[in-house]
Amino acid sequence: MEALQAATLEASRFLGLEASAGTVEKGKAADLVILDANPLEAISNTKKITPWCAREVDLPERRDAVLKELEASAKDL
Repeated sequence: MEALQAATLEASRFLGLEASAGTVEKGKAADLVILDANPLEAISNTKKITPWCAREVDLPERRDAVLKELEASAKDL
């Protein structure tokens, strides 16, 4: 978790961008990467990426299902 936060939240804080970036929240800029495995189990899982979205274009059919899963997960936080 610390490595992921260092690359996202802490990097935004260091650059003075915490108000607009660094976490996934309404109103903040975000580029998301959907991983095929949990990076909290092994940091090497950050390399297990299946491309499915690039700047809101070329989204495959599974987009809606993935977004619903993300929304449900976010509600549990």
